[in-house]
Amino acid sequence: MWAKEKIQYICNKLNIKSSDILIKRKDNNISYELFISTALSSRNNTDLAEHLNIPHETFKKLKSLKVFNKPSKVYWKNYFISILPEPRKIKAKKLSQSEYNAKYYQENIGKFRAKSAKYKAAKLQRTPTWADLEKIEEIYKKCPDGYHVDHIVPLQGTNVSGLHVETNLQYLKAEENLKKSNSFEVS
Repeated sequence: MWAKEKIQYICNKLNIKSSDILIKRKDNNISYELFISTALSSRNNTDLAEHLNIPHETFKKLKSLKVFNKPSKVYWKNYFISILPEPRKIKAKKLSQSEYNAKYYQENIGKFRAKSAKYKAAKLQRTPTWADLEKIEEIYKKCPDGYHVDHIVPLQGTNVSGLHVETNLQYLKAEENLKKSNSFEVS
């Protein structure tokens, strides 16, 4: 759980709004959210009181608030931690492969756009003026289901680069094409 989620979880369990004011002061008020987040990062109650600049008497009154129902000898930090569920009990929903791919794409859309732009630029640079663009388009249109149009000699190979011409295109099963990637083997 992230810090904000922890605070929200604690507030929900205690039936309070995180934005509500716990302590009203002239200079600055202390919300439940600020109190809980500071308590979770403090070493002990004294540290918490000093960090928030809460007078000793006001701090004592907080213990008696019914909303908290905190045992008197327990540090605020430990009290709030005890409200949180144990980490091993929190199970994240496992995503299906397609859900994961969609989420990954959305989170990395810039990366995918850059890769696509690089590929398109390479294809343009590797397309000579004498290439038969109509034949190339026809090859792409007639590609059977489950197959990819593959460049026999890759456009961006490590050792050799091919041209984007009709004689450098072939149909290849999708799995084989993904395995092949940018490689070229001389037979």
